[in-house]
Amino acid sequence: MRHRAFVPWLPVVIVTALGAVVRFVTLDAQSFWYDEALTHELVSASFGAMIDGALSHEAQPPPYFILAWLWTKVFGAGEVGLRSLSALLGTLTVPIAYAAARRLAGRRVALVAGLLTALSPPLVWYSQEARAYALLMFLCALSLLFFLRSLEQPARRDLAVWALVSALAVASHYFALFFVVPQAAWLVLRGVDRRRALVASAGLGAGLVAIAPMLLYQQEHTGVEWIGEIPLYPRVGDAVLLFIAGPSGAGPLADHPRAVIAVGALVALLGIGAALRWSDGRTRAGILLMLALAAAAIGLPLAAAAVGKDYVLDRNLLPAWLPLAIVMAVGLSSPQLRRIGPAAVAIACVAFAYIVVKVPSEERVQRDDWRAVAERLGPARKGRIVEVSPHWHARTLALYMPRMAVMPRPKRVAKIVTVTLGGFVPHGDPVAPVPPAPPFVQTAAHRIQRLTVTEYAAPKPVTVPPQALSGPGQNGARPFFQPAPGVK
Repeated sequence: MRHRAFVPWLPVVIVTALGAVVRFVTLDAQSFWYDEALTHELVSASFGAMIDGALSHEAQPPPYFILAWLWTKVFGAGEVGLRSLSALLGTLTVPIAYAAARRLAGRRVALVAGLLTALSPPLVWYSQEARAYALLMFLCALSLLFFLRSLEQPARRDLAVWALVSALAVASHYFALFFVVPQAAWLVLRGVDRRRALVASAGLGAGLVAIAPMLLYQQEHTGVEWIGEIPLYPRVGDAVLLFIAGPSGAGPLADHPRAVIAVGALVALLGIGAALRWSDGRTRAGILLMLALAAAAIGLPLAAAAVGKDYVLDRNLLPAWLPLAIVMAVGLSSPQLRRIGPAAVAIACVAFAYIVVKVPSEERVQRDDWRAVAERLGPARKGRIVEVSPHWHARTLALYMPRMAVMPRPKRVAKIVTVTLGGFVPHGDPVAPVPPAPPFVQTAAHRIQRLTVTEYAAPKPVTVPPQALSGPGQNGARPFFQPAPGVK
């Protein structure tokens, strides 16, 4: 009897295990990048300093950093230790997505939705990043599950869990607001028990009011205005590409983003069209609701951008991914599609798996590889200056180059290294290293992804003032000093 009772859960166990494997096995395949360096800096501080730093310098609320601070006390703050929290949250999102899809449209749809969630390139990517996005997706998935439960059977417990989880989602990432508030409106307007829905929504509202001062403070103090300086249209295109293939795709896919978007759009139209065409009345209503929630999670931030509150980034729109994936699962699981539906699911899973497997081994589509820069330079046998441009990326390099610190006074050295990040940077200021003056001459140059490492040497040590290697603007160069081992 126990064996038979377990059989219905076997598919979700297998799919969840698959999700865990693709998230945990390659956790340390990529270097920390700048945003993760900020997280590392916070979790390495005292609890009070972490809270203060999160509120003063982060655009994301503190809950993720609190969890990460506690987590690293057990598992450490290395690449595996710090990222494993996100990997666990990403893995747990798989059975929740399965349960939500099963409630909406049955086990076959749930299995497809679980597979898409387990192998989704964007969800795997952010399950391997020490930031709040895996927590955001986990809480939004829980919110969606208990929202669907509360629509059918508005038990006090389910509504209370929905309100609590929804408030926690917003407290973990403010863009969850555009996902949970429409749920509250739907529960109140169309729910079976309007009175209980009003009480639960009032509880969510109270939580949002409590969060509001923190949101306003961080909006004022954390410098996110650079987002609005980027044209909106390319950011929307980036979001479409993210939903399909992750931040950059992999292999040949990375070279043809428009083709990836076109093929993804065709498959999406097939899935959505089939879901609407061949579903029964109850399921069709659920599909329309999923599409409405996804449209709100994307459309409301775009509407805010139109009135001057522009914080639209591809990753901030991730809450829309799961309802869209469920709709796709409904359509591609339709019996009327016969062989086309299963073939489309198989092709999507193979493509997703290809990207997920390829990214850890393909340097050009990985995060900025500051670890490789440190390995290329090797340990400092004598004191050296490391000039980083833009200067704020030095905090990432410093994770891999021990004792590298700001250079406030002149230093006497015979070696200078410049490390310059190419590609997009915020604020629009140019990124350009300041080459050292003679007697320094270039001795080597290396290209690592978008990073250019140039080495200079002088015949004998020369006194170099910091201003000689400082560039103008917010993305300007700054010199840092790394002493030789054993030297204070």
